[in-house]
Amino acid sequence: MDTVRRHVRRRLASIGAAVLGIVATLLAIYVVIVQLAGRLIAIFVDALVLVPRGLVWIASSLETGMNGWAIASHIASAAVSTIGVPTVTVTLIGLELVAVAALFALRTLLRNEARAEEPKETVQ
Repeated sequence: MDTVRRHVRRRLASIGAAVLGIVATLLAIYVVIVQLAGRLIAIFVDALVLVPRGLVWIASSLETGMNGWAIASHIASAAVSTIGVPTVTVTLIGLELVAVAALFALRTLLRNEARAEEPKETVQ
């Protein structure tokens, strides 16, 4: 009777992990395609505009004698300000939480499979 319950619990844990993995995948696809598609296209267009401007700015800065570390500092502050946008930050945190949940489900599933494969000792 106990082995039947253990088998049922293991089966339910496997099904739950599979459902959680599917939900996590669908949620990630939804967030990437629906929520971030317009933002990603806008970022790509901005990058197409800003890369030539940035190259001209770097060339003119080097020509006027600006320090390389100052240039690196301006580039880093621009990158941080991009990540600091609340929409991007919340989206990244959401995707990280989905990934953590999927990893937890995978760990549970693998642990249950490892327990199922352990040899059972019989008392004589």
